[in-house]
Formats: sequence, C-alpha cells, structure tokens
Amino acid sequence: MIPIAMTPNSNNGPSIISQAPQLTVLVPPKTKQEERLEKRIKYFLSRYFKIQLILTTILSVTETLAGTKFINQCPIKPLIPLFLLVHGSIKLGWVACGIIAFIAAKFFPISPHIRKLMLMNVIMQLVFSSFFLIWFVIGNVWFWSVIGTVQTADSSATSTYCQNTLYQAAQDIIISTYIILGIFILIRVKRRLCPRKP
Repeated sequence: MIPIAMTPNSNNGPSIISQAPQLTVLVPPKTKQEERLEKRIKYFLSRYFKIQLILTTILSVTETLAGTKFINQCPIKPLIPLFLLVHGSIKLGWVACGIIAFIAAKFFPISPHIRKLMLMNVIMQLVFSSFFLIWFVIGNVWFWSVIGTVQTADSSATSTYCQNTLYQAAQDIIISTYIILGIFILIRVKRRLCPRKP
C-alpha cells in the first residue's frame, strides 16, 4: 500500500500527495577482472593509443618499403635491409592487433566474449612488443657496427658501400624510435606519478 500524506492547500483545503516507497538498488562491487577490463577498454579508446597506432603505422610502412626496395644494396652489412623489413613487419602486426582491440572496445564493449578477446589481444601485443624489442637491439648492433666505415656515395666501393636512402632510413628509424619510446615512457611515468583528478 502506498502511503498518502495530507498537505494544507490555501485555495481548496488540504491536498493529497501520494508518496511512493524509495527503492534502493544495490550495485555489487566490481571484481578485479572487471576493473582490469574497463581499464583495457579505456586505454584502447584513448587518444594516447590512437597516436601510438598512427606513429607506429607510419614508421612501420617506411621501414618495410625501404627494406624491400633496397634489399640487396648494402654489401657492407646485408642484414640492415633485413632488419628494416622484419622490424616494420613486426610493428604492422602490432598495429593490426591494436586496430582489432580498438574495434572491439568501441563497438562490442558489452559482448560476453569481450574479456577473452581483450586478453588474447593483450597477449598478442606483448608477443609482438617483445619480439620488436629483441629485433630492435639486434638491428642496432648491425647498424652501429659499421657507422665508422660505411660509404653511401661511392657504389664502386663494394665492400664498404650501403645505399644512401637505405642507410639514412635505418638511421632515422632507429633514432626516431628512441625518441618516440622516450616520450611514451615519460608520459606513462607522468600519468603514474600525477594521475588526473576525477
């Protein structure tokens, strides 16, 4: 039964107001898994992640094209074009995983399979990132080991020659990767140390 309250009315006497009972909805606390899932979805939808995808795509396409175009034009270190080709391909794999994660987070956040999809995606991204890091270190060794003796202008010096565009692309990719990684690490550290106020 709904309780009825009488209130005085200056015009026609007392008026009747019905008061519905107050319903209290208890929301169960979120589990750690649900909190992690929400964080992942938020991360994959963030501007930070979109910028990462765009920069990584540009670098990986540049690497892959340079490595493919000049595959046999670096006699001093034939592994430099291979480094660019494989490194670019690895990053394209990471980008593909990132696009899938973005689509899942944007269009299917309440799907019953979203948790498994996000977990698989995070695992794949970790695999690509780990291989990327290892291959990047190997490529650095190949590149910097010939920096003092490489010639990019005289193609007749077959033992010390490396095609100029290829060598410059390798140098630019390595340096820009260091810069971009440094910026992203600084952003991460800043976010950890100085979280945004809600």
